[in-house]
Amino acid sequence: QKKIAKKIDKANWSIKNNTLLLQLLSEQIDLDNYNKGIMSREGYRQLCTKYYCATGLRHDSKQLGGRIRTLKQMYGFIKDMHTDSGLGRDDQGWPTASIEWWDTKTKGCLELNKLKWGPPEYFDLLEHCFHDVAVDGSKDEEELNEDEEQKNEVEELRETENSPMSSSGQKRGSSTSTRSTADSPVKKSKSPMLKKLGSKQEVAEAKLEDSIKQAQQLAKQAGLDESSSEFYAVSHICKDEALLKFFINMETSEGR
Repeated sequence: QKKIAKKIDKANWSIKNNTLLLQLLSEQIDLDNYNKGIMSREGYRQLCTKYYCATGLRHDSKQLGGRIRTLKQMYGFIKDMHTDSGLGRDDQGWPTASIEWWDTKTKGCLELNKLKWGPPEYFDLLEHCFHDVAVDGSKDEEELNEDEEQKNEVEELRETENSPMSSSGQKRGSSTSTRSTADSPVKKSKSPMLKKLGSKQEVAEAKLEDSIKQAQQLAKQAGLDESSSEFYAVSHICKDEALLKFFINMETSEGR
């Protein structure tokens, strides 16, 4: 019987689809089908089928495996950013750098370039999936052997992973487990890295609040009434960190 070629859809890696893929990958980690960056044959079978049922996009193991590697590299890039002592930090504790630094490090990769504005919405899932996986881009002997094995399995995998029917005869979109995964909200348990960033932000906000209270007290000591225009002017000084420090560090009430 003549085989009919299965259509492979063009990828659409939106925030929603990236989040879904990472959720499905997390399931495979729990099932021990994805371990230390290595996906089993059964893991790819389930991943392809569930992703298709949830999105209607038919992808093979090569497409999904390539995307997983990209997401793993993204997480590695984020980790490197946070260990680079030459970078600055914004108010949220996220690394900042010059345009030249970003152009050099990202080499025109739009996804990595977007990280200059902050972490991706699915960062907690990135860390859950890849925190114990080597992310330097190199491959160990086990992974190289896995690549060779996957090449030999491509034809066999495509016969099953591109089918809209599972081996049990389920129709597209009928998988209860897949539907619950796709429809369920992303867990918002913060990762250690984000918790650290949040802690730094809380400390910075507390210090700013103390400085503002100190400035208000010093303004009152200088004889300013809260209803006066001069006291209102102190609120504008508080908007600029350098001016606020300058105001507080002045030695006399007359000067203030």
